[in-house]
Amino acid sequence: KQWYQRRVAITAGGTLLRVPDEYRTIYQRHWTTIKTSVRQGRIKDVYHFPLFTADDSEITEKVEEVIRKYDDAVKINVVFGFILKNRITNDLKFYHPSNNSMLFNSPRLLASP
Repeated sequence: KQWYQRRVAITAGGTLLRVPDEYRTIYQRHWTTIKTSVRQGRIKDVYHFPLFTADDSEITEKVEEVIRKYDDAVKINVVFGFILKNRITNDLKFYHPSNNSMLFNSPRLLASP
């Protein structure tokens, strides 16, 4: 287990150091889903970004970063994954991002800046 934790911390480029201690284990367990990644496809591209604040400026920054990569207008939709904490037991559970929980009913058209 120690080897796995060390490997995840190195892979994360120190990102896990920003995670509070009580959440670090669940982040490590689900890091393949949480970590920054891009999957480019023929019809759609999928971007994953971990967010470390509740500040919406972090979300805005990530959206702007993505749309700058495209020359034309793009359609986007957003889905969030969450770490849920039971108020009574303090157990933590990872809620996976899913196509069933999109922010918008249909993708929104955004023009490149």
